[in-house]
Amino acid sequence: MKRALPLLLLVPWLSSCFKDPVDIGALNTNPLDPDYIGPPMITVLTDSTFTPAAGVFVHYLRVRVDDARFPSSTTYQLRVVDLEDGSTTNIPQNAPGGNTFEHFNSFVTLGQEYCYDLSVYIEFSSARPERHCGIAQL
Repeated sequence: MKRALPLLLLVPWLSSCFKDPVDIGALNTNPLDPDYIGPPMITVLTDSTFTPAAGVFVHYLRVRVDDARFPSSTTYQLRVVDLEDGSTTNIPQNAPGGNTFEHFNSFVTLGQEYCYDLSVYIEFSSARPERHCGIAQL
């Protein structure tokens, strides 16, 4: 009986550790995950260029984040990476609960294409970026 006791205790202990296998490839449905494969979270509403002063041109983006698909209500920012110069800008929400953001690039040349990676930024983590390119033109 003394020999069987350790064996009887070992079997339940080993079987209690078994978990269902995790399919890592299927862990891509959270819109805040960098590996998310669903529809875009960010929609560009306005892509335009204006001139506030003679010889100065500003490329303007207004975007909307589909935050209704977030797992819970949260405060977030829009992260804009300018692919021309690599600069990164985090834009806070205009109002608590707001889902539209504005980005201004005041260093543009007319006729040149400018590309940005737009992503939702929460605390220290970015969601999958959405690339948007537009031409600076009046």
